[in-house]
Formats: sequence, structure tokens, C-alpha cells
Amino acid sequence: MGRKIFSIVFAVFFMIISGGCSKPKGEFAFKKFTQDQYKRMHDPLEFEKSERINWVYIFKDVREVHNIGLGLLKKEIVWVDINSRVEQISEYNNAIYGKIENLSDGVYKIILSLENKVIDEREFVIYSDSEDYYN
Repeated sequence: MGRKIFSIVFAVFFMIISGGCSKPKGEFAFKKFTQDQYKRMHDPLEFEKSERINWVYIFKDVREVHNIGLGLLKKEIVWVDINSRVEQISEYNNAIYGKIENLSDGVYKIILSLENKVIDEREFVIYSDSEDYYN
């Protein structure tokens, strides 16, 4: 009886440690069109309207295939869906790429979800550069 209980406790402990119940997690990185490398950036994220920004979300320790929902939202009175798509990740492809371009001034949010639960999100602001603002 003692071995059976030990085996059950060990199996549950192993599932928890191995991430059997966890969702994939990672982090965002961004780069301007003229930059060679992606960089982790801290809030608040602000980009000029005229800039083209590439972003990547790198998942850590992906062990199986997941379909990740990806949404770009703009803050109006409520959050409005601007663009959405589904991307697949696996242990061989653990990154999702996107671009921030051709957006009007405002506050935006990139959301990643799995099975209708938010995995991660990142807000950013698009603003007009001074020349456009004064002309």
C-alpha cells in the first residue's frame, strides 16, 4: 500500500514539474526595420506611426503541437479586434512573428491565447512623429 501511494504521489509530482498542466509561455522581442537583432523591450512601448516594427514571441520548452490564437486589438471605448489569426507552434517551431505597421495613432495590444485563455499580451502606443503632427 505504501509503494502504491508513493507511486501516485511521484506521478502527480512529475506531471506538475514537467508542465503537464501548464500552458506554453515565452517572451516578446521587437526590432525596428533598420536593426539586425530583436531586443526585449520594457513598458511603456511607444512607436512612431512611420516606423515599421517586427516582433517575435519565443515560446520556451514546447513539447507538443499547439494552435495559438493571435490577436491585434485597438483601444477605443472597448478593445476592438483589428486582426486575428492562428499560428501553430511545436518543439521544432517555437516562434511566432508579426509586424507593426500602417496603424493609426492609438493604444494597441497583441494577445496570444490557447484554448480561449490568454497566454500573454503586450500593449504599445502608436504616435505621430513631430513632422506629421505639425503639418
